[in-house]
Amino acid sequence: MNVLPGSLFFVLASQILFVGCFAYTYVVYFQPDKLVGGTASIAAAVLAILAGAYKLLPTNLLDVFSSYIGSVVDKIGYWLAATLLVWIALVAGSYEMRSDIFGRLLYVRRLQEAIGQGALDRISLPNTTALASAFSTFPNRREVPVLLARSSRLLIQAGRPDIFRSFQHSFLEKVDLDQVVSNTCRMRAHPPRHDGLTFLATIAAEGYWPSAPPSDPNYRVQLQASLEKLKTLIEAVKKCRKGVLEAEMELVKLYDSINDMLTSGGLPIQYDIKAELTKLEQALSGPNQQAILDFWQSHGAQDYLDFRAYMLLDDLKTRYERENNFENSAEATAMMSKALSHFETLLLLRQSSVRPGDVIWSTPPFKLTLFYAFMIDANVRTVVWDDQVELFTRVPRVQRSVQEFANRKVFDEFRSARGWYAGTPLDSNLNGSALTDKINAWLKLDW
Repeated sequence: MNVLPGSLFFVLASQILFVGCFAYTYVVYFQPDKLVGGTASIAAAVLAILAGAYKLLPTNLLDVFSSYIGSVVDKIGYWLAATLLVWIALVAGSYEMRSDIFGRLLYVRRLQEAIGQGALDRISLPNTTALASAFSTFPNRREVPVLLARSSRLLIQAGRPDIFRSFQHSFLEKVDLDQVVSNTCRMRAHPPRHDGLTFLATIAAEGYWPSAPPSDPNYRVQLQASLEKLKTLIEAVKKCRKGVLEAEMELVKLYDSINDMLTSGGLPIQYDIKAELTKLEQALSGPNQQAILDFWQSHGAQDYLDFRAYMLLDDLKTRYERENNFENSAEATAMMSKALSHFETLLLLRQSSVRPGDVIWSTPPFKLTLFYAFMIDANVRTVVWDDQVELFTRVPRVQRSVQEFANRKVFDEFRSARGWYAGTPLDSNLNGSALTDKINAWLKLDW
C-alpha cells in the first residue's frame, strides 16, 4: 500500500504528542508538587526517550516497534481518522479546561517562587506579586494564606509592624479582587473552609491602615484611599457571602477597625458595632441550623467570643475610669463573669479542634485578645501591644480575674506561645522542611 510520508509522520508525531499531553495532565492533577518544567519538559523527555530507544533497547523490542509501524502503514486511513478525532477531542477538552490546567501550573510555580524566597522559617518578604497572582487564581486554597501569615507574623515578632503592614498592603494591592470574586461567588451558600473572601476581610484593616501618623496631614489622604478600597471589599463580601456567619463576623471586626481609623483621624465613626453584633446574634438564634453549625466549627466563632469579651472588658475599663467604686459593683461583677465565660468557651472550642502539625485555621492567634492575656501572664511582652497591656492591667479586678483564669490547670497548654500556635501557620510542628512537605501534600488535594 502506498502511504504518503507526511501522513505517517502526522500519525506517529501525534501519538508522541498525545503521550506528552496525557503525561502533563497526570502531573498537573496528581503530582503538582513535582511540576517544574511544564509541557516543554515533558515533551522533551518523551522525545529523548524515543530517540534513545534505538541505541538502548534490545533488538526484540525494536522488532515490536517495526511491527507497530507496519500495522499503522497497513491501516493508515483508519489511523488518520482516529488521530483527527483524538485531536478534535483534545483541543475541545483543552479549551474547556484551559483556565484550570494552566491556572494550576501558574499557581504551583508562584508557590515555588515564594517558598524559594524563604517564606517559611525566617524573617523574609516573599514576592507579593507571586503570592497575589496565585491567590487570585485559586482564592479558596490554603497555601497562600499560610505563607502570608507565617512570613508576616514573623515580622511582628521581630518588632517591625511597619514592614508587616507594608507587606500586607503590597499583597492586597496586587490581588485581583474581580478575579477573586468571580472564583468565589460560585459557592455562595456553602463556601469552602478556607474561604478567600473571608481571609481578605481578616487582613484588610492591617494592610490598609494609613502609614502616616494621625497628626500628619497625609493621614486623612491615606485614610480616604483606604476607605475606598475597604468599601469595595466589603461590598464583595456582602454580595458573595450573605448569610455566611463567619464572613459576617469578620465584617463586624473590619467595621470596628474602620471606626478606629476614623477616630484616630478625629472623624466620626461610620458603624454601630453593637447593632451589627445584635444582627449577627439574631442570625445565630435563627432557624438555619446548618449555617449555625458551620459558624461554631469555624474560626469565626472564636473571633466572636473573643470580640464580645473584649467589648465587655473595654467597657469595664472605661467605666472604671469615669465612675467611682464601679469596680466593686454588681454590674462590674456580671460583666467580668460574662467576659470570662466567653473566654472559656473560646478555649474549649480551640482545644476540641486543634490537631498539632496541621493547619486548621489560617489565622494566627495574634488576632485574639485572649492570646495577649496569656502572654502578659507569662511575662512575654515582646508580642503584646501597649493597649492590650492596659486592657488587662488597668483595672485591678480585671487583672486578678484574668490572672486566675490563665492559671487554670485545664488551660495549661495555652500558657506558652507554642500552645497558641498549634493548628495555625506558626505551628512548631511545621518548622523546617515540614511545612514544605505539608504544602506539597495539599497540592495533591482539595482542587
